[in-house]
Amino acid sequence: MTVPDSSEAATGGDSRHLLRSMPLRGRRHRDMKRQRGDRDRGTYEDPQVVARYGRTPVLQRPEQSIFDELGSELARMDMLDLGVGAGRTAWFFAPRVKTYLGLDYARTMIDRCKQDLPDYKFIVGDACHLDFAADNSYDFVLFSYNGIDHLELPERERALVEMKRVLRPGGLVAFSSH
Repeated sequence: MTVPDSSEAATGGDSRHLLRSMPLRGRRHRDMKRQRGDRDRGTYEDPQVVARYGRTPVLQRPEQSIFDELGSELARMDMLDLGVGAGRTAWFFAPRVKTYLGLDYARTMIDRCKQDLPDYKFIVGDACHLDFAADNSYDFVLFSYNGIDHLELPERERALVEMKRVLRPGGLVAFSSH
């Protein structure tokens, strides 16, 4: 038997109710995190940061596990790579999938991807608004490097809803989080 924690029991499992009843201190933390997200965007637009995030020749262990597990199946997959940054995951996944689209909110990161990987498609965009994609467009959606942690709870929920919307039945969503 699973016993819900007090916040889940109080909200009926709907985290949006929890946000509306959040004490002022929690709201202040949320506002601070939103400001941090804005600073993050500025950081990721910095040319020196982009240069450091340039081609990194290794996947993180969880990404490598996914890559190895999917193996030859990747060749049949249409992939959406959210929070692609300067293309760290693109170097590995893009050449092996049927179609590849990398998305990031930092234009300078996307510019770097286009420079380094001109054979693949990259766009500036927001993981919460995947309006460019039709329902059931992708077999595999990846949001790596704890990218989802940069989103506030309502935006995180929206991003997850969008990922589900663009995912084909039986598809795979993978993301990392702290």
